[in-house]
Amino acid sequence: MQNDDFALLAVIDAYKWWISSDYGFLRLTGAIDDQGNPSEPGVSAICNTSLRRIAQAYSVSRNIPSDELDSQAQQVVDLFMKSPPPEIDSVDLLTRAKALAALSKKTPMLVTLKNGGQSERQLASALSKLSWFIHPQGWTIFDKYVGAAVIGQDGSGLAQMSAFYQKLAPSWEASWVAVCSTADRAGFHPFLGYRIIDKYLYCHGLGMYREPGQGRKTFKLIAASTLEEKLSRPAVEEHRLSLNWTLEAFGDPVAENLRNLADLVGKTLSELPVFQAAIR
Repeated sequence: MQNDDFALLAVIDAYKWWISSDYGFLRLTGAIDDQGNPSEPGVSAICNTSLRRIAQAYSVSRNIPSDELDSQAQQVVDLFMKSPPPEIDSVDLLTRAKALAALSKKTPMLVTLKNGGQSERQLASALSKLSWFIHPQGWTIFDKYVGAAVIGQDGSGLAQMSAFYQKLAPSWEASWVAVCSTADRAGFHPFLGYRIIDKYLYCHGLGMYREPGQGRKTFKLIAASTLEEKLSRPAVEEHRLSLNWTLEAFGDPVAENLRNLADLVGKTLSELPVFQAAIR
């Protein structure tokens, strides 16, 4: 994998998550039926238990202080269950994004901090993730890494989410249709295409951060000006090493099929609107 690019990394990572989590969770929510076929919009069998499992697996509570019962993460699920917007099944990216933003603004969550104080949170990223597992068609999730990849900004709040979907929207339908259709023709589930796009942007997002400097605990967003610079960032190198082991573990014919799929979707992925820093 010495000459790999983000397309191959994205395909491997998406497939790894697909077989370990995504496919099962989509069946759990009723977004796909027992034969793996997409269910009709509105037929979703969502419940607190299914969304709770997704929230845990996909780090929805990553920025929410946990307690013994992880009750604050449960609040995220409860919020989504009690008042989901009717636009939840819209395949128009901006319509759905605006509805989720409105829900987040309308019902912010108070979380208890470790020092006993409280903080008000608007859970943009969490709702975008849960939304995909209920109705995946036409949707992609938002978090700090895909946001950094597309808009070149750190953070996962409502402002960053809005900017992310605004920039992605003009070419979004053509992108997901092409990648999902290609995955389907290659013998994979078409919904894997959404995850490939997400993982591609995630890889670009990793490449936007440099390792912490002296006195810093977190990676700092310093935009790269070339793909080669992104590929050499420490977080990307670590991610690549892990996925290299994954590909070896799959073995052929799976590994070869994934390489072929990466070749087929590479051009479409490269046309996604990733942030390009000025050449220094």
